[in-house]
Amino acid sequence: MLSTFPLLLSYQFAVPFIFRVVVGLIFIWSGYKNFSPANSKNSTLSIRFTNLTKMWLWSIAILEVLGGVLLLAGLFTQITAIVLSLIIVASIARSYRKGSDVSPEQNILLLLTLITISLLFLGPGFYSLDLPI
Repeated sequence: MLSTFPLLLSYQFAVPFIFRVVVGLIFIWSGYKNFSPANSKNSTLSIRFTNLTKMWLWSIAILEVLGGVLLLAGLFTQITAIVLSLIIVASIARSYRKGSDVSPEQNILLLLTLITISLLFLGPGFYSLDLPI
């Protein structure tokens, strides 16, 4: 079957670039919010840190910021996508374990999980420091 817009197929590496930038900015913002324990309760992405120690709060926040920066730079994109996917899945599992209903925040987390998993398979796209071997 012929493509409706064949010219757009030449921009197929732009999609992973857009995914990287958007998810990277979201994780930098979320990690930055979690450096303050008062703000961690309102965070959409991170695990709710009600009964976790301050060390876990800081380590997750540092992982989020570092992962966001690595995604923005396009460095170690696939490894970073795996780590960030695990953080998101842990957050989703923790909220489901509490027995809460599905909220819009959880839907956003599911979409971010799909985006990070797609980055695992699509690669970094344009303007990245990763080089395919």
